[in-house]
Amino acid sequence: RERESSTAPATLSFSGATVRTLQARKQHLQALLARKTLATDVNLNADDPQELSVVMKEKVQQEAAASQQWRQSSEAYIAYRLAGHSFFPLSPSLTGLRIDTFYRGKYYEQYYVILKIDGEQFSIHKHTLPPFLPLATLRAHLHTSVRLFLQHASAHLNAWVARRQQVAELQQEAGNALRGEVLSNRMFDCVRCVLRTKQNTKLHVHLFFRDAALSHPTRAVLREKTGVYLFGVCVCV
Repeated sequence: RERESSTAPATLSFSGATVRTLQARKQHLQALLARKTLATDVNLNADDPQELSVVMKEKVQQEAAASQQWRQSSEAYIAYRLAGHSFFPLSPSLTGLRIDTFYRGKYYEQYYVILKIDGEQFSIHKHTLPPFLPLATLRAHLHTSVRLFLQHASAHLNAWVARRQQVAELQQEAGNALRGEVLSNRMFDCVRCVLRTKQNTKLHVHLFFRDAALSHPTRAVLREKTGVYLFGVCVCV
């Protein structure tokens, strides 16, 4: 027991010295690594302070320029994203376009167009656009500029989504006043329904859209049937 108690302090003292030695060695290695990293980054002899200052200044300027370029690219991406358009490169000869659709502040479907690049000319390689869009007209716009193509494609897509959602809203909000269902074609540019008036008569409503890029009707035909008589009115916008 006496031998064990006499050797215990020596063991603790040795362990403490070992820890302090390892800590000092760690700090020394960290300092060497920091100096080596700095010399590697600037590729310069650390004994020349003036040249070191020049290179470090250039390095800071390059990093600031890269940061500014990244910020500008991010701002441009956000601007296009808010406008409903975004780009993504696929290969040197292919680039992708994404067109977002939205109605009343809510996003709906996304459509994709893969463009083939041939010099300064663009052509549609693949797409997920609905078949009832005027693709021939859109291709003609693409030959003029990509911006014009995006403008017309986005207008048609968002107008179609708006007409579709308006039909859904009419079906839901008309309630008991609606007789049957709201009928329309796939483009939702021709809509008709029958409403019941307060006089318990039937009001036949026909809505027409002159242009598929419009979200509001340009012609409305209303016919009310009271008994055996039919009264009609046509409203053009």
